[in-house]
Amino acid sequence: MKNLSKIFLLLLITSCLRNRQSDQTLETHSAKDSMVLSTGADTVKDDLGERVYFDSLHFAVVRRRHNNGKLYIEAISDKRIKVDLWKEFYENGQLKEVGKMTTSNHHHIGEWKYYSYHGNLDSIVDYEKKFPISYYGAIEIARENGFIMPDIEVQQTYSEGRMYWEIHRWSEIQGGRIAETIIIDSKTGKARKADNQLIGIN
Repeated sequence: MKNLSKIFLLLLITSCLRNRQSDQTLETHSAKDSMVLSTGADTVKDDLGERVYFDSLHFAVVRRRHNNGKLYIEAISDKRIKVDLWKEFYENGQLKEVGKMTTSNHHHIGEWKYYSYHGNLDSIVDYEKKFPISYYGAIEIARENGFIMPDIEVQQTYSEGRMYWEIHRWSEIQGGRIAETIIIDSKTGKARKADNQLIGIN
């Protein structure tokens, strides 16, 4: 009877330790995604398996893997400014490209580095020099007009051969959301309000 009690106590302790350990770490087992993270991770399933989002202050991390298990993509998102630090890798494990992009629309911003399959630096592109009014310049103009991160969304639009920054400021309404929009000319920096408002449904 004493031995049975000891075995039961040992099983109880082991179970508690396992539960405690699983609360502190979360691991996905998809061939295409894999992360080990501490408390606060959320797992989202999609057609490529599982992606794990980890919120630490204002950051989220997503990692995906190639079928061979090597790292394919690592994205670290800063939710305050809605920008991702993006790294993509070849199947042999070599870095393919690294740079920053907007979280929602994936516009490349700042300096990007591109590498060959064997790890040699091929080229550097500075997307801030692509337009006189860069992404960060548009964000500053938007701020001066009362459109402030993280409550805005930034898009690029083209009209008559010119590019414009379209900045949406969303607010909640009954049954959905509505966005006030300003449009900033990427050449002159001139800002104007859009004629129409966007409406989103929750």
